[in-house]
This record gives sequence, structure tokens and C-alpha cells, in this order.
Amino acid sequence: DFYSRRLVVEGYAVLVRAGHPLLCAAPEARVEELARFPQVVPMVLGPGGWVEDDALGRLGLPEAPVAVRTPNQATAPWMLPGSDRALVLPRRLAALFAERVPELCALPLDEAAATVELRLVWHARCHADPAHILLRGVLREGVGVG
Repeated sequence: DFYSRRLVVEGYAVLVRAGHPLLCAAPEARVEELARFPQVVPMVLGPGGWVEDDALGRLGLPEAPVAVRTPNQATAPWMLPGSDRALVLPRRLAALFAERVPELCALPLDEAAATVELRLVWHARCHADPAHILLRGVLREGVGVG
């Protein structure tokens, strides 16, 4: 058995290199323009195993060419510098990468297009563990959920 708690619901952002052509697109046109560029697609663990993160599908976009598949969201941004590839991530994660990697820019996408729910999930054997309770509290505080 597992427990879960919603941490945050937020929109997406597209992460691109500085000087990327998408930086010239009007904010309301970014979602449509995004499908023109090769995508970096992180793999995520789904109910049936590892699958491609279908952020473009959730945004209602046609399938875009996949340039690179990465094993997770943490490795995906390193595929962007020096290319016209694009990566769609939850807004906070994209902003974090753009803040720490000067070659990258995060462009928010229209929240009306799609949002993502980030959840904290833990096994029942950890539910009453005091250290795990503390860890869950620290994680909730870190994203602003008291």
C-alpha cells in the first residue's frame, strides 16, 4: 500500500538555450511554435514501467520530432546548449535549471494549456516513521505547502 499527497499543481515552461528562435515567439504563440523544434524527452516511471514524458500531448500539441531521450528530468537540460532542441518541464523545475545554468532560458507556457500535479508518494511501512514524517514535512515546506 502507498500513501500520497499533492505537493503542487503548476503550469509548464519550455527550457531552451540562450539565443534560441523560440525566444522571439510571442508568449501566446509559444505552445504552437514549440512543436516545430526537436524535443528532449525525459523518461518517467509510469504504471507499466518507463515511458516517455508526454508533456507535448498534455499541451494538446502534435507529436514533435524527438532528438534525444534521457533517463530522467535531471539529465535532460544538458542536451540543450548549442542546439535548437527544446524541453518541456514543470515550471519550477525549468526555472531552477535556468537559474543555475546560464546558457539556458525558461519560458513559461500558458497555464490554460495544461498543468501538472506533483505528488509525494511513500510506502505504508514508512508512514509512521518519525524521520520520514519529518522528511515529508520538509519537502512540503520546500514547495510552499504547509
